Amino acid sequence: MSGMRLIGITGSIGSGKSTVLRWLADHGAKVWDADEAVHRLYRPGQEGWKAIQALWGEEILDADGRVNRKRIAARVFGQPEERRRLEAAIHPLVLQDLLRTAGDLQSTGALWCAAPLLYEGGWEKEFTTIVCVWSPPELTRERLKSRGLTDAEISARFAAQENPDEKLRRADHGVINSGNLELLHEQCRRLYQLLLHINP
Repeated sequence: MSGMRLIGITGSIGSGKSTVLRWLADHGAKVWDADEAVHRLYRPGQEGWKAIQALWGEEILDADGRVNRKRIAARVFGQPEERRRLEAAIHPLVLQDLLRTAGDLQSTGALWCAAPLLYEGGWEKEFTTIVCVWSPPELTRERLKSRGLTDAEISARFAAQENPDEKLRRADHGVINSGNLELLHEQCRRLYQLLLHINP
């Protein structure tokens, strides 16, 4: 990877990782998003699409032959064994996508990587630095409800991830998202300036 540093951005669902990554991209940072990688892998004919069918057959596809993520969610959230099967099949493919992206860039700079399940997937060793985006649980729930999730669906997703406080404790840096966008952007600016001077 020609000395490229990988900076992991993690945090619970709804904490604001995408907002942080978007700010970084808008200010010239090279970024990678695990969720976008999954979307690519789920496209018809791609490795993730094949892996999902190997797990659950064509019933996991919609009428157009595309992976139906709602059907996946219904299978895995609240069913730990099914979730582990999914993660065992998909996580290695997502990590391959990340490392391939970093290699293709052939840069000595940094690649900022949003990875919600960074700790759950055991990816810590892949990153030079890890940043956790943390948000108050009640505010996180409000955001997820605004996306159309029910209380039961939100609780199931929280249960499938490591405790947000523990993620914050384990990370090298924290970004606190209290809902104030200006304050969040100021933290992004300071973090970006700080980490740009690590191993220049």
